Amino acid sequence: MRLDPRMKKIEEKINTTKYEPSGDFRPMRNFYPNTEAMSSLPFDTDEILLSISDEPFDDGEVALVFPPVPFHEIRGNSVLYQHTAERKKTSRRKPRPAPSTPELPATQVYVIRSFLDGNFVAARKPLYLGISAIPETVIEDEKPPTANDGGSGDAIDRADALAALDAFLRDYVRVQRRARLTSRQIWAMWAKYHQADSASEVIRGIRLRDISRRFRAVFGVIMVENSTRIDGIHQRYWDGYIITSPSP
Repeated sequence: MRLDPRMKKIEEKINTTKYEPSGDFRPMRNFYPNTEAMSSLPFDTDEILLSISDEPFDDGEVALVFPPVPFHEIRGNSVLYQHTAERKKTSRRKPRPAPSTPELPATQVYVIRSFLDGNFVAARKPLYLGISAIPETVIEDEKPPTANDGGSGDAIDRADALAALDAFLRDYVRVQRRARLTSRQIWAMWAKYHQADSASEVIRGIRLRDISRRFRAVFGVIMVENSTRIDGIHQRYWDGYIITSPSP
């Protein structure tokens, strides 16, 4: 299940910013992410693409990944997902939403029930949220990656680029107990190997989001389901792997 509504900014407050759907596709009414988390994004957030999924995103698939929001309850024609603040065991008051913070940027989310898979709702599974910039009219994936992004200037064959990445992973990824390896760490080493800027969107025909898919294909493992803070940001990781420093 994947929903990708466009959302427009309505009102910005100190702690949260209100968004509403900006198009005809309206699987929710309002969305209130943390203002500080939104202001940290490197693009204009007056209008955003909000991704709603029943499974974790691959690293690099969205710009900002939210910690999964637990199922809370069904309310009329909507389903409420909520991070709940702890109360004292003696308290008889109903659970309340956890406070919105940069580490927990979405604590209460209502989704219209008819847009969700019935089995997913019945299983009471958490909701995965991500934010991205509104894509341009020309989708980058429809244009063949070129070596201008860290290469010689000639077009790079996509199959050759993926094969080179596979070989790179086999050569430099190692098993190490209790280690944590992220796509961004591999991306930094890929850039170093090709003497390129890791801030580039494409390096030798490869994008950041390609890494998790090829890692799964090469090693047959997927990332842990829940993200954690690594190198200052929340991200998913492969448990028990490291990458060694390559020489170009």
